[in-house]
Parts: sequence; structure tokens; C-alpha cells
Amino acid sequence: MDHSAKTPNPSAPQRHDHNSAAPKKEADISLASRSGAPAKRPGAVTIGELQVAIPDVLVLDQNGKERRFYSDLIKDKVIVLSFFFTSCVSVCPVMNLKLAKLQTNLANRLGKDVFIVTVTKDPETDTPPKLKAWGNTLGVKPGWTMVTGELKVLEKIVMDFTGDRLGKDSHNNV
Repeated sequence: MDHSAKTPNPSAPQRHDHNSAAPKKEADISLASRSGAPAKRPGAVTIGELQVAIPDVLVLDQNGKERRFYSDLIKDKVIVLSFFFTSCVSVCPVMNLKLAKLQTNLANRLGKDVFIVTVTKDPETDTPPKLKAWGNTLGVKPGWTMVTGELKVLEKIVMDFTGDRLGKDSHNNV
């Protein structure tokens, strides 16, 4: 599970000033408007003065159901987003137990007001059945979605949100 803020991905699109003549693309990271408030864009996370596009890629949930990462799991929702892998024996089990406690504390608000989305950093190992089994040990309820998918898709999600690469060796416990 990743708990640290990272600098934006150096391979990500460059920032463009709102007054620039350069055309803006959906994946651009944009500076705040003159008023100091970031311009609102659908599918973007605002971090200070920057907005980072959320990838709307196809993923699989713990039930093997195909979902769009942004459209189905994040759009118009308050979410807790975490990153983990099921074979982790250090930080991930502890953090997922904390999420299970949060799930309990949220009670009937989970899946209505707040959602939990947990993304694997090891999609080659963490298949939907493996995620489901892991979720069963935590008592995962509706409103908590565990995500896996194709390697390239998960690489994009993990890199976009954490600046890390996939794999068990890239494990930040800060």
C-alpha cells in the first residue's frame, strides 16, 4: 500500500498555462486559473494548483466484473484509494485491516456516501479470485472494490497516482 505523495510522473504531459496558446489535451496537467481556484475538469484530481487526469481504463473487480476505473468507481464519489498486493507480508495486511475497520465505522454509509477502492500492484498474481479470497478474509462489503487487470492498465493507474511502478519490489511503507 502506498502512503506517500510523489512528484508528478516525468513522462506525464507538461503543464500548460491557461493563457498559453498551446492546445489543451484531456490528459494535460493544468495550472490554476487567475482566481487561484483550479478550473474544474471532469475526471481530474486537484493537487494544489495542479490537476491530474484520472485514467478511465478497463479494470476487473474482485468478482471478475469489468469496470471503468474513473466512470464506474470514482466519478462523483468520495473514495478512499489504496494500493497493495495480496502476497505482501509487511505493510499491506496492516493497512487493509485499517480499511476494514474504516468499513465497519462507516457502517451503512459505505457504498452510499463513501467508497473504498483498493488497487493491486501485482496484477500477475492478484487475479479476481485471489482478490475475492483476500477480501473475504477482511469481510469486504459492497462499497469496497478491489481492482486488478491488464499489466499496462495497472501500470498506468499506479504510476498516475503514486509515481511508483508495479511489483512487489516497489513497495513504499511511509
